Amino acid sequence: MNGNSLLEYMKDNKIRTEEMEKLNNYFKQINSMSPFPIIDTEVIMNLDNKLKNNKIDYDSEPVICCAHCKELTIKIDEYNNEFCVLCKNSLNETEIHPTIFHWLNKYKNKDIIDE
Repeated sequence: MNGNSLLEYMKDNKIRTEEMEKLNNYFKQINSMSPFPIIDTEVIMNLDNKLKNNKIDYDSEPVICCAHCKELTIKIDEYNNEFCVLCKNSLNETEIHPTIFHWLNKYKNKDIIDE
């Protein structure tokens, strides 16, 4: 995915979120005007939950990458060991970056030679 398509996806996602907020407000307004709820209240609660989940800023979450290949393909097994799916030789050898942007700036070339 190149930078332009990522920006368009983010723009489309923002538009979808705004449309969901409008729809949710409309449903609440319809239900408030009637003596009995016309729109199922569970539907409104589900929309509220989805809107709250969409507002989480995942860009500020820390990122864990492999110490050898520098990729974000880390999995955790049943014993809480972190291992890289790609290189398979790193067990609990990871690097933690404060944000995804820090990782992108550090390894954006992807031409990393293991020293």
